[in-house]
Amino acid sequence: MLIACAVIVAAMALGLRRQQPAAESAPQQKSEDARMNIPYIGKIQVLNGCGIDGAAKIMADFLRSNKFDVKNESNAKTSNYTETLVVSRTKDQAIARQVAQALGIRSVVLMRNGDELYDATVYVGADFREHVR
Repeated sequence: MLIACAVIVAAMALGLRRQQPAAESAPQQKSEDARMNIPYIGKIQVLNGCGIDGAAKIMADFLRSNKFDVKNESNAKTSNYTETLVVSRTKDQAIARQVAQALGIRSVVLMRNGDELYDATVYVGADFREHVR
């Protein structure tokens, strides 16, 4: 009888030990899931190149909704862009190509400026509404 009780106590102790790591890993699993939901694709700059008020914001919001990390939205130096242009700021054009694909733009221009602060710059052209559907 004493041996049977010892076996039961030992089995219960082993069962509790197995459950503790599972309970400890649950918060870790939640934090990993939360990190996976953070939208991050590249470092994107959006510049209004068409002069239409709010065009950069509309484009930036569209890109954010498609999981791109828009770091900056402002005005381009000129406002005579008739077509939206995607520029890769790094030698690896993968991020810029993903942006272009999301916008339905066929080509990407490589124009490095040395600082590599952004992976891609989008110059918003007068045709921007065609690309944010």
